[in-house]
Amino acid sequence: MEIIENFGIQPILLLAQVINFAILIFLLKRFLYKPILTVLEQRRKRIEESLKRAEDIEKEYQKMQERRAEIISEANNRAQELIGETKKEAKEILEDTESKAKTQTENILAKGKALIETERVKMKEDVLKEVVNLVVIATSRLTGKILTEEDKRKLTKESIEEINQT
Repeated sequence: MEIIENFGIQPILLLAQVINFAILIFLLKRFLYKPILTVLEQRRKRIEESLKRAEDIEKEYQKMQERRAEIISEANNRAQELIGETKKEAKEILEDTESKAKTQTENILAKGKALIETERVKMKEDVLKEVVNLVVIATSRLTGKILTEEDKRKLTKESIEEINQT
């Protein structure tokens, strides 16, 4: 006890301070420390949940990126198919058009040849008639007599036969 007296410690005061300190610790623990720990625990759980959600979002993002790549790949493949089909159809249309144009050209040429042949025959007949008329006129002038219809027919027939032989 001497030590207590040497230091000037009063036992009743020391006991009162120890009780006050215990009450203070009890009050701090009850009203301050537990609520702070509860708030910290809630905050830790929210952070964990946020991190988990962030991981889930990242996984979902990766899935979406993969799906996006698949969709783009499918779209490119479909576009290539459509381009191929379009080229094939265009080639068929071109071949069909060329075939029709060739047929039309051949028809026009055939009609043109037929028309030329008809015109050639008509011109030959016209020239033949003119030549016969000239022969009749020349013969009537050379002979000095007027030819009868029978003479004209006979002369025409002979001239036509002679022209056809050459």
